[in-house]
Amino acid sequence: MEIPETAAWVGSAVCAECHGAEAEAWRGSDHDRAMQEPDAESVLGDFEDARFEEAGTTWSFVRYQGKYLIKSEGRESGEYEVAYTFGADPLQQYLIAFPDGRLQALHVAWDTRPAAAGGQRWFSLHDAPPTVGDPLHWQSAAGNWNLLCGDCHSTGFRKGFDLAERTYASHWEEVDVGCEACHGAGGAHARWAAGGAGRGGPQLRVDYPAPTRWERADGAPIAHAASGAVSPDTEIDTCAPCHSRRTRLVDAAGPEQDFLDGYRPALLEPGLYHDDGQIADEVFVWGSYVQSKMYAAGVRCSDCHDPHSTGLRAEGNALCGNCHDPAVFDTRDHHHHAGDTPASQCTACHMPSRTYMQIDARGDHRFSIPRPEQSAALGTPSACDGCHADAAPGWAAEQLIAWRSGGEERTHFGRRLAMRHQEGAEAARALEALIDDRSAPAIARAAAFVGLATPSPERARAAAASPDALVRLAAASASDALPALERAAALAPLLSDPRHAVRIEAARALIDVPAELLTPDQRAARRREIEAFRAAQDARADEPGSHVQLASLHLRENRDGPAAEAAFRTALRVGPYFLPASLGLADLLGQLDRDDEGRDVLEAALERAPEIPDLHLALGMLHVRQGRQGDALAAFEAAREQAPQDPRVLYVLAVALHSQDRSDAALDLLREGLEAHPDNSALLSTLATMGRDLGAYEDALAAVDRLIALHPGNPQLESLRADIQSRAEGAP
Repeated sequence: MEIPETAAWVGSAVCAECHGAEAEAWRGSDHDRAMQEPDAESVLGDFEDARFEEAGTTWSFVRYQGKYLIKSEGRESGEYEVAYTFGADPLQQYLIAFPDGRLQALHVAWDTRPAAAGGQRWFSLHDAPPTVGDPLHWQSAAGNWNLLCGDCHSTGFRKGFDLAERTYASHWEEVDVGCEACHGAGGAHARWAAGGAGRGGPQLRVDYPAPTRWERADGAPIAHAASGAVSPDTEIDTCAPCHSRRTRLVDAAGPEQDFLDGYRPALLEPGLYHDDGQIADEVFVWGSYVQSKMYAAGVRCSDCHDPHSTGLRAEGNALCGNCHDPAVFDTRDHHHHAGDTPASQCTACHMPSRTYMQIDARGDHRFSIPRPEQSAALGTPSACDGCHADAAPGWAAEQLIAWRSGGEERTHFGRRLAMRHQEGAEAARALEALIDDRSAPAIARAAAFVGLATPSPERARAAAASPDALVRLAAASASDALPALERAAALAPLLSDPRHAVRIEAARALIDVPAELLTPDQRAARRREIEAFRAAQDARADEPGSHVQLASLHLRENRDGPAAEAAFRTALRVGPYFLPASLGLADLLGQLDRDDEGRDVLEAALERAPEIPDLHLALGMLHVRQGRQGDALAAFEAAREQAPQDPRVLYVLAVALHSQDRSDAALDLLREGLEAHPDNSALLSTLATMGRDLGAYEDALAAVDRLIALHPGNPQLESLRADIQSRAEGAP
């Protein structure tokens, strides 16, 4: 096949001419079927006048003159033509084209599993389908293929978003995940190969190292990489962009880039992961895998998965048996369950699954040891619960202790990382111990740094000098509270970090550091990386969060209120549902003495999301600034209705009650809050001072004593205690 001289991309059909075996394995794979044009082979759903009923809407699916049509009647009405199929296993969605260039993924999907497994049916991805206008509705942001899906379900994707018109002109080189998605644009390589000039011509843009040779020494239960094995990171960095929770930093990131040069990955953030690293939200694979001992040992994705067929290299325990001696591990002495049962599978205990999209069960790639003791202590899921949900509390922990013959549970970072939810010196010591523990995975150490309430200058400098890029990234992103001099000393070296994600995060953190605290080279680097940071936000201009980032940059860089206001308002035009934009704009308007406009912003947001306590809190604080104490109290009480145990809500409501001469109610509220949050400093300090002033000395002393225990050596607290004690002794 003749390849045009100017062609950078050639498509998988050209690659197949020389790489037939790989192409044959790829055909029909999940990558091949990631997205396809609709036809009799690619469309798996029933379009023979099938119907599906949900919440007042009837969906019908028909095939007419070669087209696949979907019609809705009732609460939601419309008629749509399927533009593309989306995925294949265990479900298939259908993309609908809209005039503004969006492709939206319909939430009614086809269950492709066999009928015996409950499949071959239409079903909804939502338990209660959102209404039109809700950000979770299929026509809104949550279903926007261009925004969320295109760069991982096609090859050579360009978003093509026009911010002024809010339209898309998206483009891809190949409709599915083809050869060049992982190997890079192959035009030069294909022209060289077609020319028959022999070896030595231009190779593909990504050079994958040869597979690692795994060896098991005589008597060793687990294989180890042969000497001279190369790092698996080139391969893992290729898989990571589509198999991770991450933010894109450049307009077009290719497989030739290191992961952190094109993306900023999510760390073990609450809500995304449990404190022990287990998956919670839909985070895919990378963040779990880099916690594993397999990653630390050099195991790469292709050791278990065929990269072309995407299938496993062996089935069941035979796959694990490639490295883990079956005579040791595939035995009842190890797994303690009857052989050849689901419970005897390695994945049952070491890869517990979580189900997303109603039917898509995904295994946790931490390959962790079950820790029911830790799960009970932290309130995290236990692998044992999948089969023993009805067992008595503590039963699984007792079983594992018995299996260990009374031995101690192996240490794990989960207990220490969970201390990020606590306050005081003990919590800080636990997190700092995790940061210093080089045996812990880098992603956990990075999360521990972010979890510190206030990192010390010494701690920030050490993290910024870490050999682990994720720890350096955490240092750059979570050191904003340091004074300018200490921040410059810790983070300025990161302006020349090897990884793009670290450099631009350091520049953001240093944006308001006085120029005289940086060297001329560092000032130049800061200017360069700030522009790169802005470019990263521009690459995500269809995401409201990018404009909130720009607003923050305007405020920190030169206190440019008009530019920040414009950025916040752009964020709300792009995503009216994005609450940080409403909160940020209202706060800025308050600083500009324009609280009346800020109230309009908050009230509009509350119309869309009355269940969000932060909006009620912000409105209450606005009322306080305007002297409307009664309205403020009503707003704070509304916040409590939505979040009855939120300590921030209880704190501001108690202060508001006290200001309205309802001090007894305020004290009762503080006592109630401390029952649920015994170490919350805001509640404790408020009870200490309010109790002192109101003569509730017993409460005040108990509160200040707890504060001193949390923050030993604090002279202000010692002085407060002496004052309370003196008043108590002088009381009649």
